[in-house]
Amino acid sequence: MVRDVFDDERRAWIADHQGWSRIQTRRAELLARQIRRRVREQTGARPNPHEDTVIQPIWARTGPAPALTVEGAAVLMCLCAAPIGWLAGYCLHKGLVSQIPRRIVSYPITALVWSAVAVGLPILLLVGSGMSPVGVYLLVQLPAMFFAAGIYGVLEGWLSVPGSTDLWPHVPEDPPVQLPELLGADDITPPVLLEYRRGESGRGGN
Repeated sequence: MVRDVFDDERRAWIADHQGWSRIQTRRAELLARQIRRRVREQTGARPNPHEDTVIQPIWARTGPAPALTVEGAAVLMCLCAAPIGWLAGYCLHKGLVSQIPRRIVSYPITALVWSAVAVGLPILLLVGSGMSPVGVYLLVQLPAMFFAAGIYGVLEGWLSVPGSTDLWPHVPEDPPVQLPELLGADDITPPVLLEYRRGESGRGGN
């Protein structure tokens, strides 16, 4: 797919911004594996298979590393705060990526974050209106869906692709088709074989 062209830029962006997070290290490795697989399919090259090794997902890692503790606490907090919104946001993220570049040229991070704000503000007003905590909790899942989808766009490196910060990165319209001059009207004027020069009309055969 054409969106695979962006894999190199996204992988480089993730690698530059991953910091201490092993989650981002795994994302960069997964993209690198996908790039090498595509190279093998297109060129028949056989790179070192050991380069395709990827860090285990967070739920399968073990050890007392501080980074793992912080990541695990953050994931657990998000899971408890917005499980439905997180899952829906992930599905929305996958759906939007599948539309690149047929309908949108990049991932709409700005539109998703602002959608979360626009939907979340009315819900905050309902908190003090006597609405039950369960009702508020369920309503919170909606802005969480948009926010999670936007965060996935950032974590997946779509900020490296032009258009991701636009309000909505539409596909540009095709330029109008202009017919070449060769397809214009034909000139049917016959060529001039004899040049008529001034002053020769009155001359005879002298």
